Order: sequence, then structure tokens, then C-alpha cells
Amino acid sequence: MPMDERGAAYLDAARQRVVIFDGAMGTSLQLADLSADDYGGPALEGCSEAVVLTRPDVVSGIHRSFLDAGVDVVETNAFGAFSVVLAEYDLQDRVEEINLTAARLARVSGSRRPERPARGPRECPHRPGQPTCAWKRRWPPAG
Repeated sequence: MPMDERGAAYLDAARQRVVIFDGAMGTSLQLADLSADDYGGPALEGCSEAVVLTRPDVVSGIHRSFLDAGVDVVETNAFGAFSVVLAEYDLQDRVEEINLTAARLARVSGSRRPERPARGPRECPHRPGQPTCAWKRRWPPAG
């Protein structure tokens, strides 16, 4: 789907319902129990952004797990992929490569998900003293 169509589809979905984004990529990478070698060596250990280059299979697997859980949007594993942060790992010259790879991994993962029909709000358990999710059923407001 061309970018203009994807953008229009996203905006249409956002007008119709609550759009669900993925979860915490960094936390998911920590739970993957990666070794220093998985990061690209001891000097890169802890640099989540390096994992898009060294273990793209892990990043793609995390994207797939979020999609399987029902999210509408996956974000890139590029939270700190800019020169100031990457300079801490001597990767400042690889900013573009890391960002493009992260975007490709997210895009490919998302394109492999079958189209889903529009759906209502996700689980909204009501607990005493907590607001209900009825506002989601009324969005967008009439008028």
C-alpha cells in the first residue's frame, strides 16, 4: 500500500476508534536475555538500537508478538537512534543505517499481518471507583 494510502487509512482508523500502538521494545529486548555478542560485543551491550543490525530476527519477533497481541501500529526500535546517544557507543556514523534498518523491520513485520476488520475497544474492565471505557464507544463524538 503506498504511503499516501497508509496515511489515509491510519487517519481514518483514528477517527473511527482508539488506535493501539505497540508496547515497550526496550523492555522486550531485556526479556529476550541477549548476550553481549547479540548487541555486537561488550562495548555495545545495552545499546538496543544496535540490535536492529546484529539481531534483526529478535526485533522482528518482538514486532510480530505485538501484532499477534492485536496492536494496530508497531514503532521502530530507534528510540535513541540519533548521533548524541549513539556516540556513547561510537555508532554516531551509523545513524542513518540504524534508522533505515529499524524502519524496514517494522514495515516488513506490519505488512505480513493480515488485514483485520475494524473493531471496538479492547478489554476495558470496570472496577469500583474507576471510570468505564464507555467514552471509547462514543468516539468520535456525533456531529
